[in-house]
Amino acid sequence: LPRREDYFYQAEIDHGGGRFYATPLQLSANITVARDVLPIFETTEDDSQIRLREVHFFVQAINEGALTMVEYYIFDNLGDRAYIGTPGPDGKRRTLRISRPPQALNLRFDGLGLGQRFFEDEDVIYDTDVVIPAAGAMQIAMLYEVPYRDGFDFERPVFYPTESWDVLTPE
Repeated sequence: LPRREDYFYQAEIDHGGGRFYATPLQLSANITVARDVLPIFETTEDDSQIRLREVHFFVQAINEGALTMVEYYIFDNLGDRAYIGTPGPDGKRRTLRISRPPQALNLRFDGLGLGQRFFEDEDVIYDTDVVIPAAGAMQIAMLYEVPYRDGFDFERPVFYPTESWDVLTPE
């Protein structure tokens, strides 16, 4: 394989309806053999073991007429199988669900975004990644803007048992 500073390699495998990934590796000139672990689990479509350990909801910036919001989610999979979700009408697997923020503009994610890892169906955003069994198995950071004048109210459905939710705002 070519070895360059800007090249990373990542092993992946499809198993039991889910896609599993190894940690990305970079090969340097002095590494001739690279060894890594590619965790593979039996799979399930049952989301009863998924928990939201933490949700951090905060205002990142206040601009003329708009707020920049960040929502950071930490999910646990308490089971012993990887959660692969169920296929939707379009055939894409739907794993973790997050409610779409009302009035959200310029919705984006840290990493792969809408149309790649995530997609929308009405007022729900779906992840397509497998959720391996682990505490903190999945983290999602979602950013967006909302119109703002003198106040901001929000009400959002949550799809999983939630341990902690905090809201941080500037003075």
